[in-house]
Amino acid sequence: MKKLKNLIMVLICLVCVFLIVFITMKNVNPIIVERVDPIEVKAGEDFYIFEGKPTISVYGKGFKDGDIIFINNHPQNSAVGDSGWMTCFVDRQEYAVSGKMEVQVKRINEKGRVIKKSQKLYIVVK
Repeated sequence: MKKLKNLIMVLICLVCVFLIVFITMKNVNPIIVERVDPIEVKAGEDFYIFEGKPTISVYGKGFKDGDIIFINNHPQNSAVGDSGWMTCFVDRQEYAVSGKMEVQVKRINEKGRVIKKSQKLYIVVK
């Protein structure tokens, strides 16, 4: 009986160690959004036009090629400049009416699953 208790304790310890390592590894090199530009736009009016389309810049840490800027949970045509700067074209429907645009950066794996995401920041739409 004592050997069984010891074995159970060892298994519990191994599971705990595995969980700690898994949780720690998942949070290594997080995606952090520090600010967005612009911070405010007018409903229905274009801003920061590039190649005829409105754009935003996202500044932060941990960006990698392939990361995608989501606005109001819709993926945008995004590009990573470096680990601290990204940009994207913004679909005009996202700022057609007053309110706010929710901005978040997500990393998607080859199966289409979100494996990392930043916190959310907001652009005011007046």
